[in-house]
Amino acid sequence: TGSVMGAGAARRIRAVRWKVSRQIIFSWVITIPGAAGLAIAFTYIIHLFV
Repeated sequence: TGSVMGAGAARRIRAVRWKVSRQIIFSWVITIPGAAGLAIAFTYIIHLFV
């Protein structure tokens, strides 16, 4: 995210691709809790069998 905005801002602030930045931030918001949820689920399942 920072590199996308930084590369655009190096030219001028209007060159920043805000749509791409929003997509990256949205994917982080979904990915990190999703990965944590899967880790919790798999840990729970493994503890059932071990």
